[in-house]
Amino acid sequence: MTALRSYVLAFKNKAHEKKILHSGTGTSKLPFLLREEGYKSQVGIDFSKTCIDSLQETLRESKVKDGMEFHKMDVKEMEFKESTFDVIIDKGTCDCVMLTQNKDEAAVCYLEECRRVLKPGGQIAIFSLYGPKERSVLVSCEKHKRLHGLSCAHFKMPEALECPGEGASHMYLITKKA
Repeated sequence: MTALRSYVLAFKNKAHEKKILHSGTGTSKLPFLLREEGYKSQVGIDFSKTCIDSLQETLRESKVKDGMEFHKMDVKEMEFKESTFDVIIDKGTCDCVMLTQNKDEAAVCYLEECRRVLKPGGQIAIFSLYGPKERSVLVSCEKHKRLHGLSCAHFKMPEALECPGEGASHMYLITKKA
């Protein structure tokens, strides 16, 4: 988790007032680690009730809990108003979304929904085990007419997100035009 945490902290430049969405949060402890760093407004969503129940239990037991919420929700049909979040953190959710037969269409639907809930100038940090060849729809999102207003930068990270020693992973930093 250390590599992921340091990348997330670096790309946000410690802007503690930002509203963060953890997309497909699972049972990640990252929201709690970021809360300890001072990031006060965070929302985690996942389609698994079991994961959300587990996070809500952790939240009840946590000493710092204000400004944190967890909800059962589909990442392709979020129940948030437009332009709600400054930052969306995706640790493998896009990889899961793309496990369908029409992976590029699934990714476009997901990114459209992320763009909708992202504020102008906001960023989506997608952490993936796959490089640009396998995730070409992310790298070329600005060319896709359904994804207008988004641009992507790709960064190869020296180690896998939560599995040190397992090889490189990738971060796609997608920015919504201001």
